[in-house]
Formats: sequence, structure tokens, C-alpha cells
Amino acid sequence: MLRALGKLRGRSFAELRERAEQALAIRAERWDFRDYEEPEDAKLRQWLAGRDLEGWRRHFAGRTEPRLFASFDAPKATAQAIREIDPAYAKRVVARADAALGGHFDLLGYRDLAFGSTIDWHLDPVSRVRAPAVHWSKIDFLNPRVAGDHKVVWEVNRQQWLVDLGAAWWLTGDDRYGRGMIAALTQWMNANRPKRGVNWGSSLEVSFRAISWIWALEFLRRSPLLGAETFARLTKFLVLHGRHLERYLSTYFSPNTHLTGEALGLFYLGRYFPELKQAAGWRERGADVLLEQLSRHVLRDGVYFEQSVHYHRYTVDFYTHLWLLDEANGGSLGVEIAPQLDALLEHVQCLTRGDGTVPLVGDEDGGRLFFLDARPLNDMRGALAVGAVLCGRPDFAFVADTPSADLVWLLGPDANDRLAAIGKLAPRYMSRGFEDGGVYVMRDGWGRDANHLVIDCGPHGVMNYGHAHADALAFELALKGEPVFVDPGTFTYTVNPTERDAFRSTLAHNAATIDGAGSSEPNGPFDWRRTASASTLTWRPQNGGRAGYFEGSHSGFEQLPSPVHYRRAVEFDTSREQMIVLRDRFDCKASHTASLSFQCAPGIQVVRLTANRVELTREGRPICQLETVGDGEFEIEDAWVSRVYGARERATRCRFVARLSPGTTTLTSTVSLAPVSRATPVVQQLAPVETR
Repeated sequence: MLRALGKLRGRSFAELRERAEQALAIRAERWDFRDYEEPEDAKLRQWLAGRDLEGWRRHFAGRTEPRLFASFDAPKATAQAIREIDPAYAKRVVARADAALGGHFDLLGYRDLAFGSTIDWHLDPVSRVRAPAVHWSKIDFLNPRVAGDHKVVWEVNRQQWLVDLGAAWWLTGDDRYGRGMIAALTQWMNANRPKRGVNWGSSLEVSFRAISWIWALEFLRRSPLLGAETFARLTKFLVLHGRHLERYLSTYFSPNTHLTGEALGLFYLGRYFPELKQAAGWRERGADVLLEQLSRHVLRDGVYFEQSVHYHRYTVDFYTHLWLLDEANGGSLGVEIAPQLDALLEHVQCLTRGDGTVPLVGDEDGGRLFFLDARPLNDMRGALAVGAVLCGRPDFAFVADTPSADLVWLLGPDANDRLAAIGKLAPRYMSRGFEDGGVYVMRDGWGRDANHLVIDCGPHGVMNYGHAHADALAFELALKGEPVFVDPGTFTYTVNPTERDAFRSTLAHNAATIDGAGSSEPNGPFDWRRTASASTLTWRPQNGGRAGYFEGSHSGFEQLPSPVHYRRAVEFDTSREQMIVLRDRFDCKASHTASLSFQCAPGIQVVRLTANRVELTREGRPICQLETVGDGEFEIEDAWVSRVYGARERATRCRFVARLSPGTTTLTSTVSLAPVSRATPVVQQLAPVETR
């Protein structure tokens, strides 16, 4: 009772009321008073203001409003435009669609997961754990013994792959893809009774699935393959999805991308089905939540408030869809969205490296609102291309470079012409400091071979810091367009707590540890026992021939039994041989052991030249030389890097381990592109990609 009362302390009346209402709604569902069975046809007719079901199907097939996206207005032109932008798209999407018809999927970092020809919607095929078919509130989905890796289960249940079936149908004209869509939708409804099972356990998953179904229905809308009975049943389930979202919004549980993603689902449902009595309320509630959260989730400088680049992308996608869906139906929300979306995309532009990818700082869950192109998860140039058109930004178009299929799906068959009309203009700056988000970016160009440095001096995160990593004052470096020193990624959330902590530890990042302690200390998969506060001391961007310079500090080591005051300075000057200089300063009153981690990207090998000097190579080609001056030496070890949730790759980590004496110790590290002498590789072969 005391613990329960403690949780209530400090909560507002509005929060207490909403939580109480949600608890009562759960009880009503469990006792079969609310939404616990599939609705009768009479209930649907009531929701449709008396419309008969055959008439509902005819009306749906023939209506010209509302509109979804411009791509659906001209299927043949859209298919042709996609072929022109990406000639290999059809082959890829047909292969994915054929695999889906057989119950095989590439999900997250996993390849060719088999769910069966009749999909087992509650099974994690990796652990072979099947979640129970009880009321969703009784399922501890974070417990892998109960639900396996719930993210794998949820990923297939998002049914975003229905878009692959629809695209394959348009591109080939083969009706088996349309029939496959209907079969998958029917199987899901048969196997997921209302409110039972893990697939009702997260409102965000309910929202994503509803959005996928809306896209699927737009593919099917004019086809005789979609019968009145099936369509009526789908409408009933979508109403249940909307009612669930309306009741269980994550207003206080997870007021981050969970809340905005759920609100987007409400807006989609309300906009796409204006015939439903609930539609106007859903549309208004969804838009209100999204607009209200926009200024909270997007800091003044455009950085997403959870300090996660992956969730930054989710936010870009949510507001892009809101803008386009509203605009397609005569709305003007784009005027309110434009400033923050522009700022979000400008941050993406700055983070984009020569190879088109961005660093995956913070958590990465492997998902997206939709997978409409074939680029890696951390390649956000498709979002920049769409943003170039929406925001009228030729610099976005320059960094976006060659458009991909998602441009056509979202903007329609004339999308490439609209993008070309914007023109291309290289951004006018090289370095940018995002002071609110604490992200500092230095580069020497915008071409494919540019050198690029990112430093993280931002807040640890927000709320319970659930998606943060212990990466205070960590950096990422790309040389000649290729990532060299990288963030380790995420790999897992709940399946393996040891791995979860290892991937978000300071040791795994390009940062400093003291006596094995990191800047922050985790306490469970989405919580922290101890967190660091980072501060920017000096920021001087590049200006003409002047080098860029950053200096910051964090409090993470001041909480140790024998405190250490720590600061890091970074100088970026590619006009010199020693192009990057890091100075790590430690002030302490007792002796300590410091370790500086340099996490190499997969595929990089390390050659030890001396105790304090190493060379990085890729396929025998020298990349750079790293030298650290101080009373210590480099240790070379195997480590892991995860470029997508669920998969990890072997990668070399260099650690300079030094003894700190009482007083002030400065360790100076330099990175140089200069050729160096040859030596025997310390690490000759690494294990291939591993999936759990």
C-alpha cells in the first residue's frame, strides 16, 4: 500500500483521473461489459448511421473522398514512376511479397523468420515462445519467458508487409497478391479475438496495424476481391482499434513516440472513415495530441527530446504523414507543422554522412512507420527528399541526392518532377551546434568523401531516460565518407539484460570510463540508477580556415567514491595531417585507471604499431592512424556492433588504458589520414553477423 501511495505522489488530478478511467475500462473488458467480443452487424450499422452493409461496400468502392495519398489516385502512373526511380524495386518487392505469402519474413535484424503458411500471430519464432491468449492486460510482454521477444511478435503483427503485397499486385497485375492480403487480414481477425492476446497489449502496435490496414484497404478498395462481408468485418475491427486507441492513449505511460504514434493512428482512422459516428472525434483528438506534443518532443533546435536518432526518424515520419494526409483532404495543418518539421529535417541533414547514413545515437528498435524503400534503417535521405518538397528546401534535396520509391508513394507519380523543381543547393554551413539537444557536428564538405564528426553533449534523455545510452561526450567519426568510430547500437531490449546493458554502456561507446565505471549506470532495461549531466563549455564552429573546436564536461565521475572531474575537448581541422585531436582531462585527488574506448565499425582491422599507436585498415587499405599520448597503452579486443535491432556483428574495439595520478592528467589522442608503416594485424578475422 505504501508503494502504491508513493507512486501516486506528485501526480496531477488529470493524470490520476485518466489512469483511473483506463483501469475501469480494463475491468469492464475483462468482465465482458465492453468490446470483448466481435460486434454484431447491427452495431456496425449503428456506427455507420444506419447504412446497410452491401451499400457500405458499394459506397466505399465508389467514393472519391476522402483521399489517402496521391499515389493511390493513379495506380498505373505510380507504378511507372517507381520503376523509373528504382528499376530494381519491382524485383525486390515481388520477392518479399512471395515470401510473405509463404509465411516468411525479414523482421528487424532477423532474416527469413518462418511463421507458418497460416501465420501463428502469437509466436516468437526465435525463442519458440507463444504468448497466452488471455486479456491483454494480464500479459507481461516485457518478460521473455511469457512472450519471447515481444518486438518480433509485434513486428509481424504490424502487418506493414501488406504494402509489399499491394505493391506487387500493382506492379505485376497478379491477383494472388490481392487474395493474399485478404487472407492475411481474415486470418488475423480469426486468431486475435478482441482484447485477447499480446497484440492488443500496446496501443502503439494497435495504431500501426490500423494504419497498415488502411493502406491495404486502399489497394483493395476498387477490387471485386474484397467482398461486403469481409469489408464489414474489417470495419468492425478497425472501430475496435479506434476505440482502444481512444481509451488507452499513452498520455502518461509513455508520452513519447508511443503517444504521437497512437495519435497518428486515431487521425488516420478519423480521416479515412468519415462515415463512422466516431470519426470526427478521432480525427480531432489525434490532431490535437500531435500538435500539442510537437513543441514538447522537438527541442528549439530541432533535436528530438529523447536523444535518440532512431526515434527522431519516427517523429519525422509521423508528422510528414499527418501533413500529407491532412493536405490531401483540404486541411491546413501543414502550416503549424512546417517550422518543427523543417528543424527536425535540418538536424537529419547535418547528421547525414557521405555514405548517406546517420549515426544511431541512443536506442534503435528496428522499426519504421512504413518500409517504402530498400535503404538501410539509418539512411534518412528519403525523408529529406520528401521534406525538400514540403518545406521548399533545395539544400535538403542536395543531401537527399538520388530519390527512392518512398518519394513516389507519399507524393504521387509526379514526385520526381516536384523534387527537380526545387533544385539542389549545397548547405551553406559546415559545422552546426545544436545547443538544446547538445549535439555538435563538424565536417569538411558535403560530398561523398567528406570527413564528418559528431559529439554528444546533450541531456541523458527525458522522463525515466528509457531510450538513453551512457554516451555522455561520446563521438562518432566518418573518414572519406565511411564510418570509422561508431556507436555500438542497441541489439536487444528485454530478451538478454546483460547484452542490453553492454550495448548501452559507456565502455561500448567512444567515451571514457574510470575504474570500469561509466558516466551513467543502468537499472533495468528502461531505467537508470545513476545518470550524468553534460555541459558544453566551448563551441567554436569552423570558419574559413579556422578549425572547429568543442569542449565539454560531464558529472558522471563526480559521483564515484573518489570523485574525478572530467572534460573533453575536440579539435577538427582536416587541413592538417593530424586532422582530429581529442584531449581528455581528468582532475582527481587519488589514483585511478582511465580507459578511452574507440569502437571501430564492422570490417575494420587494427594494426598495432607501438604501445600508444595503432593503424586502422579495411581490406588491407590504410584508413587512419590513432595515437594517444599518456602513461598507458592500447588494448585491442573483439566487441559487438548492432546496426539493426536483433542482429550484431563482430567489430574491433581499441581501448587506451592509462593510470591517473592525483592532480591533473591529460590524455591527447590524434587521428591522422597520413600513411604509416606496415605491421602484423592484431585482429585478422572476425565472426560474421550473428542473430539471436
